[in-house]
Amino acid sequence: LIRRLLRGKGLDYNLAAVSSQVEYQKPVTADFTVSAALPDAEQVTIFLNKLKEKGKASITLEAHIRQGEEQALYYRGIYVAFPK
Repeated sequence: LIRRLLRGKGLDYNLAAVSSQVEYQKPVTADFTVSAALPDAEQVTIFLNKLKEKGKASITLEAHIRQGEEQALYYRGIYVAFPK
């Protein structure tokens, strides 16, 4: 998602995960769905502005794995974009 965001803005940076947290809430034993999204527009704007001003910036992503209506896994990761 971050790479797509950057490419959509014509930007080319390295990305690194600097922190992650996973909460396993239920075993996944059948078909499942994964959803992930960028943070709200304000946080994305802050991220992009920091990249322009300082040449590097961090952003947090969250993802969820659901099996049916039940959440099975929650993921939160902090990623840093920095020059190539």
